[in-house]
Amino acid sequence: MVSLCGDFGITLDGRSIRTRSCLLTTGQWHDPATIDTSDAVTATWLLAPFSQDAPALARVMQRAGSGLYYDHPQEDALINALLEARRTSNTEGESVRPELRQLLLPSEVRAQVFRVFDPRVIEVGRRVRQTINLNLPIDHYASGVDLSGSYLEKLFKEHTGVPITQFRLGYRTYVSAILLGMGYSITDAALKAGFSSSSHFSRTHRALTGETASKLFIRSGTETIIERKALRSALQVVRAGKTTGAPPEPEPS
Repeated sequence: MVSLCGDFGITLDGRSIRTRSCLLTTGQWHDPATIDTSDAVTATWLLAPFSQDAPALARVMQRAGSGLYYDHPQEDALINALLEARRTSNTEGESVRPELRQLLLPSEVRAQVFRVFDPRVIEVGRRVRQTINLNLPIDHYASGVDLSGSYLEKLFKEHTGVPITQFRLGYRTYVSAILLGMGYSITDAALKAGFSSSSHFSRTHRALTGETASKLFIRSGTETIIERKALRSALQVVRAGKTTGAPPEPEPS
């Protein structure tokens, strides 16, 4: 997250930190009291799963606590580029995406490989993303990569930091955010992404990001830049939802 105006307050283990950028990694449920964004206009960057983005950023930012980092080394330039992207039209925004990407990942870490993912974990992640409208059991995914359910669960958590069910919730949140950026209501975005209700989505979004979806996407008058790849992923979920018909069964949050 990057503050376009104002700053964030991070309170952790008795320390108080003021910053304009922070990274929240997967595998952590963040207490909303830890990060105070009430004085900030927030830009949220959703990082792709199974990429080097998060570990690369963790290398160049300051560690505040488990799964929480702050002070991006190119913070000022990144904020200025995001403000410019916010100012431009959608067509002009296409040209600013490469610049944002360059600023997000400093040159010293851009080409480095920090984590090598097991191809079976990557394949299961792909299948989970294709079926997020359904709460399929772990054994279903395990059989597709010739593993037992218990071993897949262990292997998946070792590589991603989260169980498969939490990964699915995280990806549903990611898709919901894209749909909100496209103009869907919170209820429609939540249901199309596989949540059982808008309140389930709202609880999950706040647990993962420390922010409510309504604050980020509605009350603040959000303007969204969506990568084409992310847009395709969201549209695939919408089309898949039309073919499944029935709403998803509730999944523990």
